[in-house]
Amino acid sequence: MPSIKLKITQPIAQRCVQDEAPGTLIMDSEVPGLRLVVGAKSASWKLVASINDGTNRGITMTLGRSDALTVI
Repeated sequence: MPSIKLKITQPIAQRCVQDEAPGTLIMDSEVPGLRLVVGAKSASWKLVASINDGTNRGITMTLGRSDALTVI
């Protein structure tokens, strides 16, 4: 899965859906854990974090589709 790290804005998110291959992962350079995952027809916002219970396990939470949820 190819990955790109940059400051994600809404216009960049819209362009990535059109220009990037499905499976591309765009990581935000300013918000730790914020990701945009490009699919075949749309992209989804995801947040990656760790659980603070001593196990250091990571979780991924899907926030929503990029065309339904905007970032500032």
